[in-house]
Amino acid sequence: MAYDKPAHFDPEPLLDDLRGNAGVLASILAVYGPWHADTVSRLRASAAGTDSDATRRLAHTICGALSQFHARQAVALGRALESHCRDNPAGAARTAELIDALIIELEALKSEIEAYVEHHKT
Repeated sequence: MAYDKPAHFDPEPLLDDLRGNAGVLASILAVYGPWHADTVSRLRASAAGTDSDATRRLAHTICGALSQFHARQAVALGRALESHCRDNPAGAARTAELIDALIIELEALKSEIEAYVEHHKT
């Protein structure tokens, strides 16, 4: 099976951030799965709620975590959600759309991380 360079995160600068330590990279990527499940669950609960400030804080936290992965598209979606919640606290429909888009991106990121880990097994 062919392996494509990831489009949803950039492992090269992440590895550079870790001073080339592939073992630490592997352990960080292994944490993504559980983090992903918890984060998607929290996003779905947030979409069902009405606390836009809590959603804004969650989006901010997600952006911080995803920036470590150099996951530019996911960070951009998280920032859009964060800004929307700050500037339009009553905009529930758009909040739900942004959450859905972010979840889709997180799913794509999860798939790419899994493929990357599988491809780089030693």
